[in-house]
Amino acid sequence: MDEQARLVLEQRLADVLRRDLGSLSVRPFAMYNESARILSVQPVHPLQRLLSIAGTAVAVVLLIGAALGAAIALRELRSGGPPANPGASATVSASPSSTPISTPSPSPSAVQSPAPTAIGFVLPAGCSYVGSAVVGTDQTQWQFTCGSAADTNARGALTPAFTQQGWVSCGAGLANATWAKGTNRLIVSEGSGAPGEYPKLSQPRPGIATACP
Repeated sequence: MDEQARLVLEQRLADVLRRDLGSLSVRPFAMYNESARILSVQPVHPLQRLLSIAGTAVAVVLLIGAALGAAIALRELRSGGPPANPGASATVSASPSSTPISTPSPSPSAVQSPAPTAIGFVLPAGCSYVGSAVVGTDQTQWQFTCGSAADTNARGALTPAFTQQGWVSCGAGLANATWAKGTNRLIVSEGSGAPGEYPKLSQPRPGIATACP
């Protein structure tokens, strides 16, 4: 059937329908087909295309954001709670109350040491060390007391103990006395008698020259 015959047939069908249905308007199929072809070839405005692309991009961004939010929430639930604040420890450590206080280091020529005692010599009964040893570069020195009465003659108070423990006297000087035992030396110095001024016992380091040969 050619195009002209089909149009005639459709026109007759439209007349029949119009007669039966009253004022209902029925267009031939060819007119619908023509309208569809016109719409399909009608160019799209650039602005409409841009708006369509922008809308698609916004939708994609929103979907990605929602997916990231869900992933973060799931990770926090699996870990048992939100991660700890990494700045908390730094805040605590920066507190003024936790600032370390540096203490001056003692001079190497005079270091307080609670442990050392005289090598080869033990104080007799009734005598005791006072405070800690002062360790110097050439000798170690202690303060001791044998009681207020004996402290006025410290050399005499320690003489029996030196003799019993095998020390040999190197002689007495001005307010001091030197004793020797092998390569070790001990020097007894009298105190001044003032409060807090006790007799002293000094031991030079081995190799340091003393008055005793």
